[in-house]
Amino acid sequence: MIFARPFNHHPPHLSSFPSLPPSLPPSEVLKFGSMIVDALVAFSQPIFVYIPPHAELRGGAWVVVDPTIHAEVMEMYAASEARGGVLEPNGAAEIKFREKDYVATAHRLDRQLQGMDAKMKELLGGEGGREDEVKVLQKEIKEREVRGNGGEGGREGCHFLCSVAFIHLHSFPSSRPLSLSSI
Repeated sequence: MIFARPFNHHPPHLSSFPSLPPSLPPSEVLKFGSMIVDALVAFSQPIFVYIPPHAELRGGAWVVVDPTIHAEVMEMYAASEARGGVLEPNGAAEIKFREKDYVATAHRLDRQLQGMDAKMKELLGGEGGREDEVKVLQKEIKEREVRGNGGEGGREGCHFLCSVAFIHLHSFPSSRPLSLSSI
């Protein structure tokens, strides 16, 4: 909900911005994002952006109403159960936690992979002529890396799901947005 005028117990519709058509469907808001930003920058009265409980403000919608575009008059508030940010947790996890990071984490936390790594070190450090054993073990290690600890691999593996959950925790107003003073 955006309060574009002083609170009068009847919050205005988005059409209160002068550059928007009078009956703008909510799905069309992002198409008019630059016009909304221009109107917010030109607006001189206080503007309050509120994210209600259990609501999410993500992506372009977050960028359009970010109070830093006109910090002198804009403020953003959010309920403690609201969530927000430019990226969805899945997208942020894919950017922050790359495949090599998953593999390194798996080798650090998975006891079976640790055992395989120890066996590989023993095979490579020992006598020659064990190339077949090394190849078999390398294949098993790769399968374990892909399959993951819980038998699920790729984007569904336990390490990816944990990273998404961790990033999701940073969507709450009391964490990352508050530390950045965006709320």
